[in-house]
Amino acid sequence: MKNSELDIQSLQEIIEKQQQVIDSQSQKIRNQDCKIIRLEEHLHLLTHKRFGPSTEKYNVEQKDLFFDEAEQSVEEETIETEITVPSHNRKKPGRVAISPDLPRERFVHDLAEDEKVCNNDGHALHVIGEEVSEQLEIIPAQIKVIQHVKLKYGCRACEQTVKTAKAPKQPIPKSIASPKLLAYVAVAKY
Repeated sequence: MKNSELDIQSLQEIIEKQQQVIDSQSQKIRNQDCKIIRLEEHLHLLTHKRFGPSTEKYNVEQKDLFFDEAEQSVEEETIETEITVPSHNRKKPGRVAISPDLPRERFVHDLAEDEKVCNNDGHALHVIGEEVSEQLEIIPAQIKVIQHVKLKYGCRACEQTVKTAKAPKQPIPKSIASPKLLAYVAVAKY
C-alpha cells in the first residue's frame, strides 16, 4: 500500500508542477496577446496618420454624431436627375489692374526735338501711339496712381522707323511701387 500511496503522491506532485507550468505559460500567452493588440493598434494609428486624410473630414465611424434625419428623408424621396457642370476658363497669369477709381497723375515722357527725325529718310516723326505704365504712390492717408506715358513716334514717309521716349529709371524695375511708396513702406516698417 505504501507503494501505491507514494505513486499517487508523486503523481499529484507532478500534476501540480505541470499545472503551475501551464498557468505560467497561459499568463505569458495573455501578456503577449495584449502586447500584440497594442502593437497592432499602434501600427494602425501610424499607418492612418501617414497614409490617411490630413484634414478633418467626415469620418464613417462618426456618422451617428450628425443629426441629419431630415436630409435622409429628403434623399429617399429624391428622383435621380442629370446634373451638367459648365466648364470654366482659367484666368490668364499676370498682374491685376490697378483700380480705375483711384486718382491718376499723368507724366508724359517725350523725345528730344532732334530725335523726332527719321533715321532712314530724314522726315519728321509723328505720334503713333503711347505706352502707359502705372505705379502706386502713397501720400500719407492718400493714394494716387502715377502714369508714365512714353510717346511713340513713327515716320509717315517710310513707315519703318519707330522711336519711343525713355521713362525715368525706377528703384525696382517693372514694379508698380514708386520711390515715395517704397520710402513710406520702409519708414512705416522700421
